[in-house]
Amino acid sequence: MRFDFLTKAWYQPKLTLLTALLLPLAALFAGVVALRRYAYRRAWLRVTRLPVPVIVVGNITIGGTGKTPTVIALALFLKSQGYRVGIISRGVGVKRREPWLVNANTSPHLAGDEAVLIAKRTECPVVVFPDRIAGAHFLLKQSPCDLILSDDGLQHYRLQPDITIALMDAKRQLGNRFMLPAGPLREPASRLAHVNFVLTTGRDVADIRFQAEAWCSVTGDQTQTLTAFSGQKAHVMAGISNPQAFFECAARVGVQGIPHSFQDHQAYTEAMLNFTPRLPLLMTEKDAVKCSGFSIPDMWYLSQTAILPDFFKQAILHQLKGVLPREAKIMPA
Repeated sequence: MRFDFLTKAWYQPKLTLLTALLLPLAALFAGVVALRRYAYRRAWLRVTRLPVPVIVVGNITIGGTGKTPTVIALALFLKSQGYRVGIISRGVGVKRREPWLVNANTSPHLAGDEAVLIAKRTECPVVVFPDRIAGAHFLLKQSPCDLILSDDGLQHYRLQPDITIALMDAKRQLGNRFMLPAGPLREPASRLAHVNFVLTTGRDVADIRFQAEAWCSVTGDQTQTLTAFSGQKAHVMAGISNPQAFFECAARVGVQGIPHSFQDHQAYTEAMLNFTPRLPLLMTEKDAVKCSGFSIPDMWYLSQTAILPDFFKQAILHQLKGVLPREAKIMPA
């Protein structure tokens, strides 16, 4: 995986020789981030408030914190409460020059793996576009929505959120707490004091728990229990920000995995996945949406659900009751 060595260094408790050498660049990056945020606070740069409430689910670190499963779980919960939910996403790798409404059948190579997975699991309208304001306006024209969820976007200051949720991996936390590239932080740790919710994610001791459910066929509709591959050797692959988390999850259910790491959002070909010896191939659901057309036999993905805590669900509903529809306007951050 590209830059995997740097990611490992970021999540050491102290600076390593490599990250220490990067401190001057981190100071420069921190200055740029501070200046940009100050410009929005002083209204030198303007932000847009939409006519419907906006909930941003993001993080301040580089690396996986479980945003996609959390967005899916939150969207499904809000739908169960009667809200018409729309979702906007940057769409990693998307090169279209206009917003795009995606669905479960859209090619992930064109719209991004996360956006297609979210559309598939939630059945909500999902729009991808780097400019989240343009994407949100397009979404509202295409679909009647009571609120918008933004998949990532804590650093997209142009869009005024009503509720902000920062996720943090319960195990890795904020790493060495330094800014990029000396550490994993996209914003200083003090940013967490200015969001509505800071929630940890993980398996056991975490606010949002990721619960494994079953192994599902990548190319069909078969399912198997979590222990179906217990005691067996299998190729275990992951093209996510933190592949080790998936490898550990497979090991917990007894898989004797041969790990294969790929870069996040990897575009796969069949040739890349023809591992030897021939064994079952286990992957994440995010990877599976890009491999469903392959003819490789015995491919399975792990179906997981993010379990939202009750206090969080009640708090979200309470805050939404205080946010009424309004006319869109430009206002200071």
